[in-house]
Amino acid sequence: MRELSLEEIHEALLGILVAFDEICRKHELRYSLAYGTLLGAVRHKGFIPWDDDIDVIMPRPDYEKLHEIIFFGEGMPGDDFSCSDDRGRAAEYPFMKLMDTRFRVKSTTHTEVPYLWIDIFPADGIPAEEKARKKLSRKIDFQVFAVVISRWYTVEGAFGKVLRVVGCPFYLLWQAIFGKRRAIGRINRLANSVGYGSGQFCDCICWGPNRTATPIDFFDRLSEVPFEHHNFYIFADFDAWLTMRYGDYMTPPPEPMRETHHIIVYRAEEEEI
Repeated sequence: MRELSLEEIHEALLGILVAFDEICRKHELRYSLAYGTLLGAVRHKGFIPWDDDIDVIMPRPDYEKLHEIIFFGEGMPGDDFSCSDDRGRAAEYPFMKLMDTRFRVKSTTHTEVPYLWIDIFPADGIPAEEKARKKLSRKIDFQVFAVVISRWYTVEGAFGKVLRVVGCPFYLLWQAIFGKRRAIGRINRLANSVGYGSGQFCDCICWGPNRTATPIDFFDRLSEVPFEHHNFYIFADFDAWLTMRYGDYMTPPPEPMRETHHIIVYRAEEEEI
């Protein structure tokens, strides 16, 4: 099988993003490019040159409508697409990943999902008071840690083999108490505990660091930006959003800090070759 180049990965990811955008436009769902993808759109008019993923963020009500469309409505945007669920026995993460099944993925660190994906994050309501926000974040972070621990059993390489032999009893005990499915269920309940629209702020609190208070009206003021010769939605106040998270976001980080997801991608039809 032939490993795809980073440029080919970018092209495949762009195809998934285009399909996602078409669903959202058809059903009038709000979203914005987010995190490194938004940063790339503003700073590079496309992908950050060394990046290998795409992130989008949606208000929780729009996110739930998308979930309904994908799993109980018209389904995938095409025969080549699949989506990881964020709830129930099939839950992989407390957010959805839209995948293109034509592109298989192998991680050099641990197993996530089998196909190339874009991350779809929900923005949930958060408390107005910083102290309350931090308390909620701490509760969610423990459950996120439980999900991450549950993936240690899939770590690649020699370390993974040792971990599976030595750590098996501890891993099984951990799974019995704080298993991935239970942890994701708790994350979803905590993330929805405030209620989107009940206050002035929201953010993706179900996953990842660097949480900040995003005014909910950011999602009511969207604009379009060219990204790899396609137009996608971003916050009209993108400068404020990026500055909150990255500070001087227009200055690229030093080369040693330019991180990727460490994935190997190849075409599914070439898997048996």
